[in-house]
Amino acid sequence: SSQNSRNMSSHIANLNGTVKITCVRAAGIPRTQMMGKQDPFVRIYYGPSKAKTKTAKDGDKNPVWNEEVCIDAKDSGEKDIKFVVKNENFGLDGDICMVKFPIFALLSWPGEEKWYPLFKEENHKRQAGQILLKATLEGTGGLPELKAPQWGILQATYGGPNVPTVDVSGFLEVQATVHNGTLKFAKDTDLSSYFGFDPLPHHRAAKNLVLQYTKGGSDFVLTWTMYKIFASPFVSPLFPSLSCNK
Repeated sequence: SSQNSRNMSSHIANLNGTVKITCVRAAGIPRTQMMGKQDPFVRIYYGPSKAKTKTAKDGDKNPVWNEEVCIDAKDSGEKDIKFVVKNENFGLDGDICMVKFPIFALLSWPGEEKWYPLFKEENHKRQAGQILLKATLEGTGGLPELKAPQWGILQATYGGPNVPTVDVSGFLEVQATVHNGTLKFAKDTDLSSYFGFDPLPHHRAAKNLVLQYTKGGSDFVLTWTMYKIFASPFVSPLFPSLSCNK
C-alpha cells in the first residue's frame, strides 16, 4: 500500500510561488474577554511562512477585515494551512478560534469567496463561528487540473457542506488514466489515504466524495458520504467501469 500512496502523492506537485489570501470577515465567533468588545485579528500559518491581518477594533463576534495577506510557498509539500483568530489584548493576545485544512481547498476555487468553519481547538470538535476567505496562487503546483478530460469526468469534489471542499477532478482523471479508464477503490478504502489528505482533519463528516461524470450521453452522480468506502465490490457504468476491488 506504500506503493499506492506514493503513486497518489506523486499526483500532487509542490507549491512554488505566492498564495494571496483575503480574510474578508468572520461571523459568530465566541467572545473570550469579560469586559467590552474584543479586537480580533487573524494569524495564518503555512509551513515556515506566516502572516497576520490588521486588528478589527471592536469587531467582537463579527469582525470585518477585508484584507489581503501573502504567504510564500517555496517548493512546499506542506498540505495544511492554519488560521487562528486571536484577540488583541495589551500584549496578552488570546486565541478565540481556529481551523486547519488543506491549502488545496482554498486553491480549488481561485478568487471565490467561501465560508470555512472555525473551531475552539485543533481537533475540530466544537464549532465556533465561521470565516469568509478567498485565495489565488501566483505560481505553480498543487493538485492536477482537469484540462482535457478523456474519461467523462465532469467534476469531483472531496469535502462537503459547511466544511472545506477540494476539487479532485484532475486527481481522479490522472488516476483513471493510470488505470486505463477505470477508477479502482479497494474494499474499506479510507478516502484520506486515497487522496493523501482530509478536507478537515479529525472531522469524520467531512469525508464526502461526489463524482459527476457523463457516459453514453447521460450524466451520473456518485456520492460516498462515508468515512470509508464499504462497498464490496462496487461497480458502476463509468469509463468503462468504476470498480471496487475486493
